[in-house]
Amino acid sequence: MKKSSKLMVISTAVSLFTLATGTIATALVNASTKNNQENITQIDQIATKQLNRAGYVFRLSSNSLMNPMYKQAEQVEKYSEAYVEQLVVNKVLFKVIEVNSLNKHIMVHIIDQSGKYQGWVSLLTGIYNVKALKRNLKPLVKAEFEVMRIKDSQGKKAALKELIKVEQEIKRLPKRNKEIGENSLLELQRWLNHGNYQFIPSLMIGQY
Repeated sequence: MKKSSKLMVISTAVSLFTLATGTIATALVNASTKNNQENITQIDQIATKQLNRAGYVFRLSSNSLMNPMYKQAEQVEKYSEAYVEQLVVNKVLFKVIEVNSLNKHIMVHIIDQSGKYQGWVSLLTGIYNVKALKRNLKPLVKAEFEVMRIKDSQGKKAALKELIKVEQEIKRLPKRNKEIGENSLLELQRWLNHGNYQFIPSLMIGQY
């Protein structure tokens, strides 16, 4: 075989190999992306159920930005500051009906009891749980805050040791607040085990 023919065969083989490996790599990336999106969707669905159970206990934070639809900020016009401020002033109570974090921002769809007011806000900065302001629950909130702080600074193992303080605070709660405390403990344990901020205890939204 002539030298030029050999080079052509080698060149063709290299091209085919490059094409094949490129196709495989693309397929692997696409599969990984799809699996990741499916995993996020599943987490969001579980988080939606958790927050939805809390009911109409959320109010807008004073600096909340509220979108009428779930879109990236540059794609949709937000509600005006005056509109949101009025909802804050009126202390309108909302419940969470959907969690969505596919765009790397954990957003929640909230709606008031009348169905008149609704929109998308940040889970971590857009709303807070009014029950956390109750005097009887403040020691529990403080104990849970400390567990979460330790988890983020020292890790899960250190945080688990602090759970006993949360349990002690729950025992001190009046009977009418016991269920709130016990549910919050279960949610805190889920957050510790999974580490996803979609699973932040509903009582701690706006507190951490």
